[in-house]
Amino acid sequence: MAAPVRIRRPKKPQGHRTFTPAVSPADDLDDEKTLRALIYQGSDFAGRSVYGCDVEESRLEAVRLGDVELDQVIISDTVLERSDLANARCRGVSLLQVLLDACRLTGSSWSDGLFRDVTLTDCRADLTRFRQGKLRSVAFTDCNLRGADFQWAEFSHVEFTRCDLSAAQFANARMSGVMFTDCTLDGVGGVTGLRGATVQARDLIGLAPSLAHELGIGIED
Repeated sequence: MAAPVRIRRPKKPQGHRTFTPAVSPADDLDDEKTLRALIYQGSDFAGRSVYGCDVEESRLEAVRLGDVELDQVIISDTVLERSDLANARCRGVSLLQVLLDACRLTGSSWSDGLFRDVTLTDCRADLTRFRQGKLRSVAFTDCNLRGADFQWAEFSHVEFTRCDLSAAQFANARMSGVMFTDCTLDGVGGVTGLRGATVQARDLIGLAPSLAHELGIGIED
């Protein structure tokens, strides 16, 4: 019998017990700023281009970040709730001890980024690109990850629970301590990139056609 998979769970944000309400424009996301212990409620930063900004110990509620360009931004010990990051283009962005709850990330790009101690719950992240990213102690729960791109990504202590990963791409991914539980894996590409992961037996049904294709095995009705 195989040994049980031991996953190091991501640390949750601690942050401040009290936050100072963000005031525009002084507390807007902008180049080379450090923003700490703030709460943003309904702020609109859609379409902005931001370089070298640090967001620490803060809370973002229903914040609009669609189509933003983030370069060398660090978000740490922070909660993002019901926020929209659809089509965000992120280069060298680090999320450290971050919770994303009910956020929309559709079509966003986090290539070459770092997710460490990150929890994503009930997020819509279809067609999101994590290509060549580093995911360390990350938990995806009840997320829509249809068509997500994890090619060349490095996984360490990552959990996918009740996620839809239909047509997600994993070619050349590297995995250590990765668990898929109650996930939809229909049409997954690059299944050899799942080497080292643990998949529940009932989830293998959806994965079987992709495995057969990669191994050159024909399937006859």
